[in-house]
Amino acid sequence: MPDPTSEVTLSPDDRKFELTHHQNASIAIWTDYFTFFTWFVAGSVAILGWLATQEVKTNAANLICLVMMGASAFGVIASIGLLIYEFAARKRAVTLAKEQPAKDISRLLGNLTKTSAALMSLVLIGLAAIWIYVFLHQGDFLRLKV
Repeated sequence: MPDPTSEVTLSPDDRKFELTHHQNASIAIWTDYFTFFTWFVAGSVAILGWLATQEVKTNAANLICLVMMGASAFGVIASIGLLIYEFAARKRAVTLAKEQPAKDISRLLGNLTKTSAALMSLVLIGLAAIWIYVFLHQGDFLRLKV
């Protein structure tokens, strides 16, 4: 991605093309992220429910908890990466479209990106906390086999 604050010396058609590219890339990235988030949260709840209702060996429960904690951390890192990209794309769009008002840029790239990524990060951090709790207090929560 070009430096977001660099002076733009592009033709109007090139500016429009790059703005369209940023819009399409943002839509594709958010679609993939929402898909990951939805499946991950649903999978976490399903696995947590399965662990709570089945007799599970301690080593298997430990492994499942560690994998889910790692996946939650990956999701938070993905959220941060998404926000970094969105801020850079938004800066670049503002530079490209100097004659357009900022609210047009928000319409072009979406308005909920910061709020959505922050809320999803909080949900993922909450899931990680639940998995840490389950890992540390398995005897209280799970029916373990030796």
